[in-house]
Amino acid sequence: MDPWTPHDLRRTAATNMSALGFPDETVDAVLNHVKKGVIAIYNRHGYDKEKQQALEAWERRLKIITTGAEGAKVIPLRR
Repeated sequence: MDPWTPHDLRRTAATNMSALGFPDETVDAVLNHVKKGVIAIYNRHGYDKEKQQALEAWERRLKIITTGAEGAKVIPLRR
């Protein structure tokens, strides 16, 4: 396994929020990515409601993963 970094948490969260069906705009807002080009000029929406929904969905998914509930596929890692 490659060395772990805190950035891996961001990547994992972003990937899973996308897998849960959230659009790139919402995931980018959660990650606090800066809007670029024309979008930065015209789209002033803060995505607060969408960010909250995405993060709460990720929280529920994490709870399933960590508790093994709802048939989550938890694979134990060998030492």
